[in-house]
Amino acid sequence: MKKTCCVLLLVILLCCAAACRGEAENEEMNEFDETKEKMMETAVAEVTEMTEQESVKPSPAKLTVTEIGGQSPDGRNEGLFVYKTSEGTELSMYVVQPEKQVYEYSPVLVNILGGGWTHHEVTAYYGYLLRGNELSREGYAGITVSYRGSDNGETMPDIIADVVDALGYIYRYNELFKIDLNRIVMVGQSAGGHVGLMIASAPKEMILEHCAYNDGEFDYHVIGTVAMVPPTMLYIDEETQTQLFPTWWQGIPILGHLFGSGANAAIDATPFVKYSPITYVRADMPPVLIGVGDKDPIVSPEQSYKYYEVAKAAGAQCDMIILQNADHSFQPVDGAKIAPTVEEFHNAAYEFVSGLLK
Repeated sequence: MKKTCCVLLLVILLCCAAACRGEAENEEMNEFDETKEKMMETAVAEVTEMTEQESVKPSPAKLTVTEIGGQSPDGRNEGLFVYKTSEGTELSMYVVQPEKQVYEYSPVLVNILGGGWTHHEVTAYYGYLLRGNELSREGYAGITVSYRGSDNGETMPDIIADVVDALGYIYRYNELFKIDLNRIVMVGQSAGGHVGLMIASAPKEMILEHCAYNDGEFDYHVIGTVAMVPPTMLYIDEETQTQLFPTWWQGIPILGHLFGSGANAAIDATPFVKYSPITYVRADMPPVLIGVGDKDPIVSPEQSYKYYEVAKAAGAQCDMIILQNADHSFQPVDGAKIAPTVEEFHNAAYEFVSGLLK
């Protein structure tokens, strides 16, 4: 800044000296004017450059109601947002503010879509997050997140990072959302349950490495996970020498796609182990509630049984509810009665999430 002032002072002095010259010195003045003009241009350039260097990093652009699509009754922002665009693909999330504003910054349920790690639009999946449920009245906000999928050629690291980038978007504009990123509950079914468990327990540096919003300041903290029928082990179980998926999985390339073309756990299990939630089970991981249908034909129930056993052996807080006669979507198999009922499971999940804030 001192340099800037000196340059400007020099220019002012030169201009004053020029004004004192007589008409008889016109020829010399012309040469002087050229010098003065060049020095003025140099001074302006230097001032501009130094001002840019000394200015603080600009704040992110403010969101508008048009971009948001609506506001909650207390003025907090909610609605459908595009949290990032990747190679022309818009990734969206739907934000619902709590029915009752209990906290200045609301804890949040992050609902992660399932469907075999493929891309889905969130607008068809956010119904249960709308106001009216007990957790909304207790002050929880809700977010449903879409992500790039294996059907678009994306691999596991990027799929997980996309969900965290939705939190990064919240972080960037949190003066408008007022969401507590230190009190996050991950909720997901199937592939969504897998991603939620990974975000809750895998090392942050591994996940943030692939995130667009990883600016060295963004952070998040998961306080619990509700995972329904989640794949927890993507490789062959050494103890039983079986891959914990149904036989028909062996005939499709979905797992290979998730780790790059040609990836095969039988040849190299490293990436499969790295992105298996069971790898990161530890005593101090956030509490977990697992729901599993014992007649699930898509993700074998043994996936959840194995995870639960390892978690309990490690001293982690992990509960599991087995819905007898239920399939992958918690629908009855062959008309049999589901026990406990789906409603009873939802009540247990409510109690679990509600207890995380106490």
